[in-house]
Amino acid sequence: MRYSYNQFEVEIKRLRDYIQEINNHGTLLTKIIKFEKEGKDSSVEELVLETKQLLIDYYKKENKVFTYNSIIVSLYGLLESFIENLIKEYIDYLSQSIPNYNDLPEPIKNNHYLFSADLINNLSLPKYKDKITKELIVSNLYSCSNCKGLKNYTLNIEAFTQHNYNFRDQTINAFFSAVGVSNITSLLLSFQQFKDYLDNEDIRPEEAFKLLNDLAERRNRVAHGTEENDILDLEQLSRYVDYIEKLANCLNEVIAIQAIPHLVQSGDNITLLGQPLRIFSDKTLGIELEGVIISKGSTLFLMREDGKYSSTVINSIQINNDEFTDIDATKEKFQVAINISKKIKETDIVYLVNKC
Repeated sequence: MRYSYNQFEVEIKRLRDYIQEINNHGTLLTKIIKFEKEGKDSSVEELVLETKQLLIDYYKKENKVFTYNSIIVSLYGLLESFIENLIKEYIDYLSQSIPNYNDLPEPIKNNHYLFSADLINNLSLPKYKDKITKELIVSNLYSCSNCKGLKNYTLNIEAFTQHNYNFRDQTINAFFSAVGVSNITSLLLSFQQFKDYLDNEDIRPEEAFKLLNDLAERRNRVAHGTEENDILDLEQLSRYVDYIEKLANCLNEVIAIQAIPHLVQSGDNITLLGQPLRIFSDKTLGIELEGVIISKGSTLFLMREDGKYSSTVINSIQINNDEFTDIDATKEKFQVAINISKKIKETDIVYLVNKC
């Protein structure tokens, strides 16, 4: 589950580069002013003056307002698009791995018909027009109600992206609860990567979503043409960009973790490997393989003693100190040493995600 975040990363880099270019303009203006004061070669004076005037015009107060507005609207738009894509990717990830429609999370099944009916009523909207038809929606609903457990069903995934939210902490909670992920902000606050970020930025947990909520409020004021008396400078805007990027990254990781229990219970591409035979180091385990093929780069799920799940990747595989890229244990058993990207305990239960 990385496509939504990878796409988001590309766009947020463009926004960050745009802010940096504006900063570069400011640096150039400072150099030109210094150049003038030092009385450099008069042959370039006219060019310097023209460039200086262009930069001065660029940094007029009214232009700063337009720059601020465009960054606020763009940043919020990136976040909104990412959240919508993430929920679609989550549903698709589950449906591609769970062969029986009835084994999907209850909230997805309960909301699917209601949201599909709403989608039919909204087909005239530009985002759906000429892309989705009433006949397709009905056909997909029929496939779900007649699913025989062979992945022969198709969800109306777009139906779950309908909303009139301004994405703040509580509305993000409501949005993801529709697919069975309850109180995602609490999950974020307990996610180590997000906790580390808050600590590094000296943000208290009770203010963890203050910037998110403020961004939504600022975007609303811009969208409705309300005069803004508190225009953020480029340094402050960069802080908002950094925050939203970290929030999106952690949302992506948390959502991926929430899918694991459903895949372990009902997915057809998961194989139980069991508990480690031995722990060689905090990230290297010995385990017996039978009836599976594993490769360097394969994904493993780990279930901790407290029932919590995590996902990790195989970095290397060894048998008797010889390294292998792949191990085919479909015909005979192998005891292997596997190095992974997460810490492992002897009480952990290991699952292999089989390649489709």
